[in-house]
Amino acid sequence: MPDQIEIYPLTQKDAQEVVALWNKTLTAHPMTIDRFNSLFFGEINAEPKLKLTAFIAKHHELVGFVIGYQRNLPAPGLGLEPELGYLTAIGVDPKVQRNAIGSLLLEKLLNELGNIEILLCGRTGSAPAAVFPGVDLENYLGAVEFFEQHGFAKLATANSMSREITDIVKLDLPAEVTFATNLDLPKFENFIATAFPGDWAEVAVKKAATNPAELGVVMVNNQYAGFAVWN
Repeated sequence: MPDQIEIYPLTQKDAQEVVALWNKTLTAHPMTIDRFNSLFFGEINAEPKLKLTAFIAKHHELVGFVIGYQRNLPAPGLGLEPELGYLTAIGVDPKVQRNAIGSLLLEKLLNELGNIEILLCGRTGSAPAAVFPGVDLENYLGAVEFFEQHGFAKLATANSMSREITDIVKLDLPAEVTFATNLDLPKFENFIATAFPGDWAEVAVKKAATNPAELGVVMVNNQYAGFAVWN
């Protein structure tokens, strides 16, 4: 079948079909068309957020996709990171899996991204269109072998933030821990960019400026030490 597969660059007109296939293949992480377009085709001040490197595979119909990218806009504290690329998702229709379609797509993506480091997830706070924190070992364990066969190596174990909070663990710290009430925005921006370089810094600063009611900032000994955002 590989010689019957045609591969094309992913464009926004393909989004509806890709989302439908996404929801057939990556069933533990359903996608919506609005979120898909926001993640991969979103813009800031009319500039695309991502330098998208993504492809679809067709055999009479859509049978697979792979989505990778690099930054198109600099991240706070990180810049453009031209030495890094990100592979966010890959999926093949279950009806035609085990026919090397995933390998064709992945090899096309790797060739296009070139000789750079490619991460299956971002380092903390640094992936601008992350969907997974890494390979989901609970739901897609076979993906580990697939990526290893194509030269990827394990760097670390990622932890998903999609977890129920059932208990609050209280820590005894030799310090005064309080919640900030009146943010010094320039000081907070400097703290965030230094302590959490990447896209979480941008999220936190935007919350502080536009909707501080959905931002919690913790201080230790009167110094900014951490934050949480919610919707």
